[in-house]
Amino acid sequence: MKRNAFTLIELLAVIGILGILILAVVPNVIKIYNNALLKTMETQEANVKNASKLYVEDYCIDPIDNTYICPSSYENVVNNERYVCLNKLQSGSDKYIGNITYKNKSCTGVVVYTKDTSGSYSNSKTYLYCGYDEENNSYSYMTDPLLNVSKYSACNIVSVASTENCFAFDSSTGTITGYGYGWDEEYDELNASCPLYVNIPSKIGGVDVVTIGGSSFSRGEGENSVGKLIEITIPNSVVTIEGYAFEYNSLENVIIPNSVTSIESCAFRNNNLTSVVIPDSVMSIGYDAFSHNDLNSVTIGSGLSSISTNPFLNNPNLTNVVVDNNNPNYMSSNSAIYTKDGKTLILGNQTSANNILNTTTRIAQNAFSYNNLTTVTIPSSVTNIDDFAFYNNKLTSLTIPNSVVSIGDYTFYNNKLTNVSISNSVTSIGSFSFARNLIPQGSFLIDNNSSNISIGSYALYYNGTNGNTTITPTYLR
Repeated sequence: MKRNAFTLIELLAVIGILGILILAVVPNVIKIYNNALLKTMETQEANVKNASKLYVEDYCIDPIDNTYICPSSYENVVNNERYVCLNKLQSGSDKYIGNITYKNKSCTGVVVYTKDTSGSYSNSKTYLYCGYDEENNSYSYMTDPLLNVSKYSACNIVSVASTENCFAFDSSTGTITGYGYGWDEEYDELNASCPLYVNIPSKIGGVDVVTIGGSSFSRGEGENSVGKLIEITIPNSVVTIEGYAFEYNSLENVIIPNSVTSIESCAFRNNNLTSVVIPDSVMSIGYDAFSHNDLNSVTIGSGLSSISTNPFLNNPNLTNVVVDNNNPNYMSSNSAIYTKDGKTLILGNQTSANNILNTTTRIAQNAFSYNNLTTVTIPSSVTNIDDFAFYNNKLTSLTIPNSVVSIGDYTFYNNKLTNVSISNSVTSIGSFSFARNLIPQGSFLIDNNSSNISIGSYALYYNGTNGNTTITPTYLR
């Protein structure tokens, strides 16, 4: 008997097989489609970049000597970057490129580049933003969701990073307690689109931002830590910057508004700051607040009344320090910071090491640490040299004047001293004070006898010409 049709079971089996084939094939088809879309966008980005190069050559490069002279109406500059907006390339009689689309939705964008005086157009990069959804404040396609598009204001690119979502905020105290993109796994997942150029709002949810909380913008230690901030703008609503707030980022400059009264310990530690201006409003600066940067210039206003242990530690290129003459508590001389009476030297550097005021009686803790000093002249007015005062320098010889009574812990630790002469006025030498130097046996001379001087533990460890010998002092009488 001849069969003319499938049985129900056979039909269901065929449908099942087709379903399996579809499930196996469709993901691959979608993947191929998405890859093709990305390739298309890469091609369009390259086309826009080429168009911008032609634009710059036409309007900004002299055809005779090839120098870069761009008319102001065509020149857009952000820091050291130049940029050309996509809408500029698409407008006017000299249209350099047509419509750019993603899934039939129009794109806006910007080409960022650098130049030199010879007219070199280099390091160009295209950023496209396509299919803007106003209701959801989102794009269908973004070349780089982390780019701070607000820098390119002429290009009409809407910033889609939600301020409210990027900041963790305690509205009861007006304190920012966290920022969205960093080493914390929760932030990585929830706020990966938050920009690295951060414009802190003066209000969040209608509440004034008055405090930048401890560690709120801090990033993980190390070069490979993700989400290091590049630029930060602090509003004039902020009064307090708490400890560790911005440490371990890549900030190159920061403007502290005249509303801030307190900058706490380690607030800007381990960044790339080259200069800082402390406004008149700031009354206190905590220890290590600006340590481990690239500072060469510091200006301190008239309102500062409290400086903790050297807040500018480990900035060996810091040679220009100025305190406002109207400050009643501190003064500057030869780029060093002193108390107003000139008796305590709080911060010194290479500029001031051999120009210490002869009114100085105390060299404060960490005053000259990490400065690559090779020489220092201590005036005969000094009576106390505090802990870590000359820690980790390159001093080769040292004469302690007759006026000095006390030398603190770790004071000259880790230098390159080969001979030291201490007067009979010294009654106390702290622990590890001369450890890790190159002082040979018999070259640590004390003009005193052992019963009149207290020497702390390990004060002369790791010395000798080989750097691993514990030496004993030679008493001259």
